[in-house]
Amino acid sequence: MEKAREDQVKAEQAKAALTGAVFELVEGLSAGGIKEVVVAPGSRSTPLALALYRHPAVHLYMHYDERAAAYFALGLADAAHRPVALLCTSGTAAANFLAAVVEASLSDIPLVVLTADRPPELRDVGASQTIEQRNLYGSFVRWFYECPLPDPTLSDHGLYARIGLRAARRAASTRPGPVHLNVPFREPLGIGGRPDNVPTHRAGESGVAPMAPPRSRRDLEALALSLAGQRGVVVAGAEDLERGAPAITSLARALAWPLVADPLSNLRRPGVPVLTHYDGWLTAADWRNLHFDVQVRFGPPPVSKPLNQGLQTVPLVLIDREDHWRDPFFQTARWISVPDYGVLEPVPARIRPSSLAGAADAFQAADARAAAAMSAAIAGLPEAGSRFEGALFARLAPAVTGYQALLVGNSMPVRDLDTFARDLGPRVFGQRGASGIDGVLSHGFGISAALGRTLVVVGDLSFVHDLNGLLAAHLHQLPVTTVVVNNRGGGIFSFLNQHGDLPAEEFETLFGTPHAIDLAQAAGAFGVPYARMTDVRDVLAAVSEQAAVAGPLVVEWQVADREDNLRWHQIVKDHARRAALGKEWPDAESRVV
Repeated sequence: MEKAREDQVKAEQAKAALTGAVFELVEGLSAGGIKEVVVAPGSRSTPLALALYRHPAVHLYMHYDERAAAYFALGLADAAHRPVALLCTSGTAAANFLAAVVEASLSDIPLVVLTADRPPELRDVGASQTIEQRNLYGSFVRWFYECPLPDPTLSDHGLYARIGLRAARRAASTRPGPVHLNVPFREPLGIGGRPDNVPTHRAGESGVAPMAPPRSRRDLEALALSLAGQRGVVVAGAEDLERGAPAITSLARALAWPLVADPLSNLRRPGVPVLTHYDGWLTAADWRNLHFDVQVRFGPPPVSKPLNQGLQTVPLVLIDREDHWRDPFFQTARWISVPDYGVLEPVPARIRPSSLAGAADAFQAADARAAAAMSAAIAGLPEAGSRFEGALFARLAPAVTGYQALLVGNSMPVRDLDTFARDLGPRVFGQRGASGIDGVLSHGFGISAALGRTLVVVGDLSFVHDLNGLLAAHLHQLPVTTVVVNNRGGGIFSFLNQHGDLPAEEFETLFGTPHAIDLAQAAGAFGVPYARMTDVRDVLAAVSEQAAVAGPLVVEWQVADREDNLRWHQIVKDHARRAALGKEWPDAESRVV
C-alpha cells in the first residue's frame, strides 16, 4: 500500500510539473507576441497542444499535413509581420517542417517551431517515432534550444516562461526568422488545468539586445551626395519594401534616376512613378545612347533575369537589411547595412537638385509606350489573347480591387507578373527566399487567415504539389480565390535552353512533365468549389465577383499550348521593346538618362 501511495504521489507531482511547464511556455510565447499557432495532430505533442488550445489569447489553427501546416504558418507570419508558432509531434513530422523553415530563414519571416520529442532515454535505441531532432534545421534557424524535461524538482518554475518569451523575441528580432524549440516529454502526457501561479511576471528579459540607432545614416548621406550628378538607376528588389517606399522613391526623385520596381517590392502602386515594363528594353545592348554609371539596389535581386543580366556589369551599391548581403553576381562596389530602410528618409533632402532633372520622366514615357504596345499586341493575338498566360497579369489590376492580398507562385506566374502587371492595389507576396514551388497554396491560405480575401495564382504543378494545402481552405472556410494556370506541365522550361537543346520526346518526359490529373476532382475531394475556364475574361470576372463571396474557390484556367505561349511571349515582348526604344529618347550628348 505504501508503495502504491508513493507511486501515486510521484505521478501527481510529474503531472503538476508537466502542466506547469507547458502553461508557462505558452504564457511566455504569448508575452513575446505569439497570437496564432498552427498545430498538426499527434500524441507526443498533446501537453503543448492542450495548453495552446486553452490559452485565451492564442488562436489555434489545425492542419493535418505537417508540410502544408508549416507553409500555412509561414503565410500567417508573412502577412501579419509578427511571429507565429508551429507545433508537431515527434519523428518525421518535424522533418516535414524543413522546407518552410528554409523559406522562412531566407525570407526573414518569424516562426517559432515547436517540435515535441521523446525523452533522451528513448533516442538511438529503436524507439518508435523517434529521430534525432536536436539541431534538425541546422543553420536555417536563428536560435535552437532544447527544453529540459518537466521535473518536479526543478526549482526555477519561471524557466519555461523565459524560454517561450525569448523564442518569440528572437524570432522577431532585428533580423526576423525561425527559431526552434525541441520539447521532450515523458509519458503520461495528460495535463491538468491552468495553474493559478503561472509566473508571467518572472519571464525576465528576452535575451535580445535592443536595436541600436543606425550607424549607417552618415554613410548613406555621404553616399547620396557622391551619387548626385551621376547617371544611374534605383532598383527595388524582390521583397516587401512598402515601409521604405517614401525614402526609396524620394531618393530616386532627388537623384533624377529611374526607379525600377519588382512586383514583390509593393512599390507598383497607382500614382507611384516606377518602371514596371522594363524587360528587354531598359538594358538593351543596342540602346547606345544610354549608359548607367552605377545602380543602387534595395534588398535582394529582382525577379527579372534580363534585368539582372543587363545590369550585371554596372557597379552596385547594395543597401540591404542587417546581416544580409544578397549579391549573387559579386558586383557590389559598396554595401550598406541598415536596420530598416526607413533610416533613409532624411537623406534625399541633402541632395542638391540634379543637372539630370527630367531623366526619370523620359524613362517613364518609355515605360508607358512599352505598356501600351503590350496591350495592343495581346489584343492582336488569336482569340484576342484569351488563352495567353501573360494576359491574366496584364489585365489583373481592376479585378483585384476588392482583395487584401495577392500571392503569386514561382516559375512562370511570378515572371509574368513582373513582365505584365502594374498599378497593383493589394499587398503582393511571393515565395522568393528559396524560390520553390512547394507549399504555395498553404502560404496563401495563411496570408488569408491574417489579412482576409486573398488571390493566389499558381501553375498546375505547384497546385498539384500542395494539394493537401486545400485542407486549410476547407477546414477554416478561408476567403481565398485560387487561379490555377494549367498549361499541363512545366511551362517555364519552354523558355530555357533545354527546350531547344533536347529532342522533343526527352524534353517532354523530363521537363514538360505533362500530367492527366483532373483538378476538378482534386478540389472536390477537399470540398472546395471549383470552376474550369478557357477565356481570360471569364477568369478575371470570376476573380472580381469572388471578392464579395465568403469561402474559397479554385478556378482552373486552361491556357494555350506551351509552344503557342512561348511564341506569343516573344511577340508581345518584341512589340514592347521596339516601342520603348522609340525616337523620343534623347541623344547621347544630352546626358539625360
